[in-house]
Amino acid sequence: LDLMDTPAGKEALEAGANPVKLARAYARLARLGGQAQRRMVQETWAAASDFGPHVIVYHPKALGAPHVAEKLGVPCVMAALQPLLVPTAKFPSPLAPALPLGGGYNRATHAAVGWLLARSG
Repeated sequence: LDLMDTPAGKEALEAGANPVKLARAYARLARLGGQAQRRMVQETWAAASDFGPHVIVYHPKALGAPHVAEKLGVPCVMAALQPLLVPTAKFPSPLAPALPLGGGYNRATHAAVGWLLARSG
């Protein structure tokens, strides 16, 4: 939550529904969140190695989960409550306008947002 007090966080809050401004702000926030992400991976490893799971079910934002599962030699399954990082024809990207143009448009929004995010650094 501290990231929301940074200029990039304020930019994200003020971007409204503008997908380009949101993508740029999220890319800046992602760079700022590096320390938090490293801590999350370390804590994920500590919890999983202490517990000894047979499988790891994780949220897409738990970036280290697949690596932890690999290190422990157990399978892992991503589980999201909404189509956040997994492209789908059913819904457009959450960062794109919801237009009634069908599955082709919805898949294209996921590809376009991914392309924008990859190049916004």
